[in-house]
Amino acid sequence: MTITERILIADRNTEFLNELSTKLADEGYVNIETASSCESLKRTLERNFYNIIISDRELMDYDSIISFSENAEEDTRRAYSSEVILTSEMVLDDSVYDMGGRSVYTLKKPIDYNFVKRIITSQLEHQRFKAANARLFGRDAIIERSVTSVMHGLGIPAHIKGYQFLRTAITRTINDPDMINYVTKSLYPTVARIHGTTPSRVERAIRHAIEVAWDRGDVDTLTSYFGYTISRQRGKPTNSEFIAMIADNLRMKNSDLLEDAVSARKAVSSR
Repeated sequence: MTITERILIADRNTEFLNELSTKLADEGYVNIETASSCESLKRTLERNFYNIIISDRELMDYDSIISFSENAEEDTRRAYSSEVILTSEMVLDDSVYDMGGRSVYTLKKPIDYNFVKRIITSQLEHQRFKAANARLFGRDAIIERSVTSVMHGLGIPAHIKGYQFLRTAITRTINDPDMINYVTKSLYPTVARIHGTTPSRVERAIRHAIEVAWDRGDVDTLTSYFGYTISRQRGKPTNSEFIAMIADNLRMKNSDLLEDAVSARKAVSSR
């Protein structure tokens, strides 16, 4: 199978560059480029677009990722496609963070090549999903901004794993309301594939994120989304209740904007 998405690997260790490039090429990736210094990495990013960027943390740190993300907002394709995977010998274990609106994995060296391949596969699947949902007319942008704003308002920290999982689950439910009826069989496995993890871990991490929101969140903000259907005295909502309530609320609030985005896409398609 030939995979045409573009991948950039940046590292001062040429042996690492060659080994990872070879392993990805063996999997069918045909558009792989490398950079071995900060200067060459910067020049390459300015010249070309890449779906996946795999870089040693010494060459691309967190601040540069945020700057890259902010600058990329001017280009819709870059803003919604580029994903970053960092590698480092200085971290204690693998982790994932939200940086500039994208999930950034930091992997401890020596890396598990099979795990890297799984992450790349899940990230590319996520990109294809976004492309299929009219991102050129801002539909995904509307949904993602709305979901992110709600989660911040509810006090869910961006650094916990459940933040990313919950955001993806809510976004998927807005796009496909029927998924909430198949949380275990469809929603959790879908979120797990996107983030390269397991459905059980998705379920646990989302439950933890909801517990954080329920314990630390502002009462007025919680009431604005859940009304009096769920109260703190009655206990926190289940994962499916939480996801469904937020998704329904945002779908109603943004219905006009979402309909305009779909209408714009249909108008261009008919030309």
